[in-house]
Amino acid sequence: MFRCLSIFFWSFYVFFLFTQTEDDKGGNFFLGFEASLFRPSMKHAEFYAGYPQNVNSLSYVLDNPYWYQEIKNLFDENVHRDSFSLLDYPYPMKYDLAFMPGLNFRYRWSNEFYLSFYASVVRLKAVGLTTFEVFPPFVGELHSYVYLPIEGVERRSFFSLCFTYFFSSHANASWFAELGALLVNTRVLSHRLYVFDKYYNLQDLYGVPYVPNAGLTEIEIYQGGTSPGVCFSIGYSWKLGARSCLDIFYQGALHSVKLPQYPYVGYHQKLGVKFFTHFYFNS
Repeated sequence: MFRCLSIFFWSFYVFFLFTQTEDDKGGNFFLGFEASLFRPSMKHAEFYAGYPQNVNSLSYVLDNPYWYQEIKNLFDENVHRDSFSLLDYPYPMKYDLAFMPGLNFRYRWSNEFYLSFYASVVRLKAVGLTTFEVFPPFVGELHSYVYLPIEGVERRSFFSLCFTYFFSSHANASWFAELGALLVNTRVLSHRLYVFDKYYNLQDLYGVPYVPNAGLTEIEIYQGGTSPGVCFSIGYSWKLGARSCLDIFYQGALHSVKLPQYPYVGYHQKLGVKFFTHFYFNS
């Protein structure tokens, strides 16, 4: 991603350097750094719930006789119960709020209009609790339950091209609005069921049924892909001097996420700050 970003940056630089006229050179190109809080749509979190119909299911682990026996031993060691059964899948699965850094590039088309390119990346964690009934029940209880976490981790990379409009371009502070298109690349990094101090991968990392001491080697699993979308932003910008400014902004985006069997369009949000500085091209 960073190699592609570097290529784009220098292409962007050279293009606008040689397409400017002598009259408009100077202060038209801006480099920015972003720090924001990202809240994704929860429509895609159930990809990690382990349902039987999902590509990564709890049955992949629980139906394996070796893992089943290991988990049974873990219940015996930790809660002193002889056996267990899966009672309920985690609902709702939820993504945690996440920190999103990014790089931003702007070209001043006119005093009011800017062309903006944004690249950012976020690491998301989806979490939920799976309900297991244990036998025999704890003393004084008719039914006893143990709750074990499922956790999915994914990386999303965002690339957007936007038109930015400043409402008071000559003032030291101004409201602004943006509208643009984006591409979102998603990659599942891990998907695990945690059983006390041990975890089990819900992804089929071996390609064959797991057998202990069989010399199996984990293979790379690619789950994810790239999807398009649209985004808009509103914000407020302060000029900090002749060559820099600080933006506070809110962004909303509509796009799908390329997770198998969950191709829904969701509404995603972020709130953050951006710091921009000029680059001068005067010869």
